[in-house]
Amino acid sequence: MNGVQVMEQCGWARAYTIDAAKYLKPGKNTIRIHAADAGGAPCGLLYGLVTDDGREIVSGADTRVSKNGRDGWMQVEVLGKYGIKPWTFQVSAVPYAPPEEDVAIKE
Repeated sequence: MNGVQVMEQCGWARAYTIDAAKYLKPGKNTIRIHAADAGGAPCGLLYGLVTDDGREIVSGADTRVSKNGRDGWMQVEVLGKYGIKPWTFQVSAVPYAPPEEDVAIKE
C-alpha cells in the first residue's frame, strides 16, 4: 500500500485481514498486489478494503493488471462474483500474522 509491503501470503484457501489505516494517506492511495499462479488458468484474485467512513473498495472490473507491475496496464477479466465455481465459498478470512523471522541462536 503506497509503496509499503504490508503482508505476504502463499496459497488461496485463506484470506488475511489487516488494519490498513496506518498505511493510508489523505487523498489518492495505491494498493498494489503481486499475484502469481502455479500454472493453471484462470488465476483468480480477491481483495477488499473497508474505510473508516464505511466505503468498500473491492476487486472488480476497475482492477488493472500488468505483467511486470510497471507498464502495459489493462483491465482484468471478471469471471464472476465471489462464490462462483470452481472456487465456490472455500476461502476463510483470518487476521494476518507476519511470519516469524529466523533467529540465530548465539552461545
